Amino acid sequence: MGGGSLPHPPIPDWKSFTIGPHTPEILKYQKRLDRHGLTDPWIRNEAWRYDRTLWTPETHKIKTAAKNMFYIGWKHGLAAAIVTAGIVKLYESQNDGHDHH
Repeated sequence: MGGGSLPHPPIPDWKSFTIGPHTPEILKYQKRLDRHGLTDPWIRNEAWRYDRTLWTPETHKIKTAAKNMFYIGWKHGLAAAIVTAGIVKLYESQNDGHDHH
């Protein structure tokens, strides 16, 4: 169900990323945990998601949304517009101008 045949995106090995100034969200999270005397031993597994040397989360979301809207959807939108225009022309040509108004 739901894209089972699609390949999953590769997730890098957790050892290749570190937590530092390039991951401010994780540093903020660790400081909040430290205030309560807690630690998160698994946080390094998520460091790749917040690594600003790869991308910033905000711009990545904006770029992805813009790409999806302008580059992926335009083909389907153009095809739907052409089909709709053809159906309207066909209907109007068979109607002979006899409206029910």
